[in-house]
Amino acid sequence: MMTIFIFKRLGYFRCIIVAVIVLFAVGCGGMKPNPIFNSGKSTAPASKRVKNHGKSKNPALLRAGRLRSPKKALMLKSIRSYQGVPYLWAGDTKRGMDCSGFTMKVFQESSNYTLPHNAAAQYKLGSKVNIRQLKLGDLVFFRDIESKGVSHVGIYVGDNKFAHASLSKGVVYSSMNQEYYRKRYVSARRILK
Repeated sequence: MMTIFIFKRLGYFRCIIVAVIVLFAVGCGGMKPNPIFNSGKSTAPASKRVKNHGKSKNPALLRAGRLRSPKKALMLKSIRSYQGVPYLWAGDTKRGMDCSGFTMKVFQESSNYTLPHNAAAQYKLGSKVNIRQLKLGDLVFFRDIESKGVSHVGIYVGDNKFAHASLSKGVVYSSMNQEYYRKRYVSARRILK
């Protein structure tokens, strides 16, 4: 009886609009959370794992809106704006970018700091940071298994994760504990104090 009253009162078209809105709202409630900040189980031995020494173990607190530092919030916003951009050697735009082009753009946008467009040159900047003392915004460096020099760079984002331009996947978040990166890790540098 109530349904008929509502139907007559609102009219056919308005009832359809209300039904669509209700269905959309209910449908969004079942969406899965963004996997970027979800911490997964590491297959690395406990002795090799990087520990999270931040104040919070809750990865949701890494979101830009909850950070105390406006520069760090801006950095995370910039990083997220490039997520999914494909890899392009020597690229530094949303059409494609390489690892050092990605770090260069994020630092430029979030703190007006100009990094060179070269991972090895970026490795010479700032001060060395122990892997156990990494903070959001620290640059993390990796090498090819065959070479001794630096060949890849990313930005540490907390919760043992870093953002980088992957050759196969473009700009993504990866775990520092993944065996591939754990074996190739060289060092980290703190550019911003």
